[in-house]
Amino acid sequence: MKPSDEELTAEAEWVLDRLSFYCAYQKDDKTGIDDPFEKRSEPTKFKYGKLLQQKDAKTKIYKVLSLLRCEMRDVPMIAKHRKMVYADELDEDSIWIIYNLDQEYGRFLRHKKQIQDFLTKAIQINPQIKVIDEELLYAKM
Repeated sequence: MKPSDEELTAEAEWVLDRLSFYCAYQKDDKTGIDDPFEKRSEPTKFKYGKLLQQKDAKTKIYKVLSLLRCEMRDVPMIAKHRKMVYADELDEDSIWIIYNLDQEYGRFLRHKKQIQDFLTKAIQINPQIKVIDEELLYAKM
């Protein structure tokens, strides 16, 4: 089943949020551990930095998601045969990043659905749990 425009837009926003979150922090050079208190000054060193620096990154992410999910294209095909569409805007690494986050988004939605189904059954047993079910609507991994 092909996703609607609203679903693709929501996923593109989610992917952009994830990329922005990953770029916000940098690893400590000595330990290799993310330091949430040290903001990244040069996002170009980060592997997602090139994608985030693109003008109108959300639209580009949307187009790639549309090719992946609606036209059922794979990453090598998009990188090789859709170059005229993206030109210098997106490289193959950026398309792979979007593909991997698309897979992560699918897992997130499946887990969210499983939790909602469980809570629906639990609410039938104990109606006080309805508050948790309403909060799940706004869950954003």
